[in-house]
Amino acid sequence: MRNFKTGVLLLSFLICFLAASFIQPTSAHRQNAPAKPGAREDAYRANNLGVALLEQYKYKDAADAFKRALQLDPELTLARINLGIALFNAPDLVAAQRELQAAITAAPSAPQPLYVLGLAAKTQNKPDEAIAYFQKVLRIDPNDVGANVNLGQLYAQQRKYPEAVAALRLAIAAEPYNATALYNLGTSLIRSSQREEGQKVIAQFQELRQRGSGTTLGTAYLEQGRYAEAIASTGAEPGLVDKTTPEVVFKDVTASALPGPGDWTADARAEQDAGAVVLFDYDGDGDLDLLEVAGGKQRLERNDGGKFVDVTAQSGALAKAATGIATAAVAGDYDNDGKPDVLIVRTSGIMLYHNDGNGSFSDVTAAAKVMGNPSGSRAAAFVDVDHDGDLDIFIPGNVLLRNNGDGTFSDQTAAAKVDEKITARGVVPSSDKKRRRRCGVR
Repeated sequence: MRNFKTGVLLLSFLICFLAASFIQPTSAHRQNAPAKPGAREDAYRANNLGVALLEQYKYKDAADAFKRALQLDPELTLARINLGIALFNAPDLVAAQRELQAAITAAPSAPQPLYVLGLAAKTQNKPDEAIAYFQKVLRIDPNDVGANVNLGQLYAQQRKYPEAVAALRLAIAAEPYNATALYNLGTSLIRSSQREEGQKVIAQFQELRQRGSGTTLGTAYLEQGRYAEAIASTGAEPGLVDKTTPEVVFKDVTASALPGPGDWTADARAEQDAGAVVLFDYDGDGDLDLLEVAGGKQRLERNDGGKFVDVTAQSGALAKAATGIATAAVAGDYDNDGKPDVLIVRTSGIMLYHNDGNGSFSDVTAAAKVMGNPSGSRAAAFVDVDHDGDLDIFIPGNVLLRNNGDGTFSDQTAAAKVDEKITARGVVPSSDKKRRRRCGVR
């Protein structure tokens, strides 16, 4: 390691939104004032609050949240659809129909307003109007279970059994375990003189009901069909995500950010090609601190507003020199106490330091039964190899230690067949499609 005084600039962006499918704002309602800068994001938040309130069956509160979203952004079509859904369940059918008709104007390809208007017409005993709406839904999504079941029921009420059977067969093809579709298909077949098949379908319905594994279509919210459910947003809507590549400029702040060399330079130069640097928030204040290891020494530097201050003297066991040359270091919370601990690999062995809080670390290598010969490996990883919720230790070059969950580790190197002696420069834990842990080694 020629020089540990490397400049560090970390830039991370996290964008958390909630977003929807099927709905995109259109040119409808252009007469309304455009949303103010930042108001659209607030409108989506208000919309998602309304979705949560609907799931608690607080229909009036949900409607108020959707109205608030529309005040912030009058062109937020999904909020208008959701307002119609909330008002339908309140119930306030007149207001619901007004909002849903406005939503159709704004988003004619959205199935939700058509579907809920169909439910409203069915509730008002207007079968022909309801049928027309459900048929429009099926032009958008021919296999929708809810629309086909409702159509089947409406056709059966009108004694149009062939049409009812056709619609209900489509529903069952899409969802074979739908008890409502099975029952209505069975009765429609019996009434249309197809008694034998109808009885078989009724038997399927009864078996499904006895097992309790069937789905049903009902009149309560979240039981009316998927297009009667409010739409949440996840941040994929146009206008929420800035796809412009940000201009990033790096500036060397080594001299101003890192502490003076002291007697550290001699250890760094003695190692030449070894040593390690770890960024981790050891004190839990929300910014990344720095651990440097070189020769037999460790140096802990606290991030104080972008300037690193040497706090090694107050770091307990980390302040003590160790034997052997440091080749790797990694931070991780092995005991799940919320504080990141430190593992240091040396040519003389492995050292585990427990984060005791208040900036102090203790050497728990012996107490934790950490052992093994890393064979000069320059990489290490904390990784939940067995997926039991705690971090195990993997060091390519003949060390795999399983976390026993009681503060100790057991050697699983031979059992896991990772006992091939190698000299690795890097290791990256990952998961495959079956969510089993893997470590890529180089």
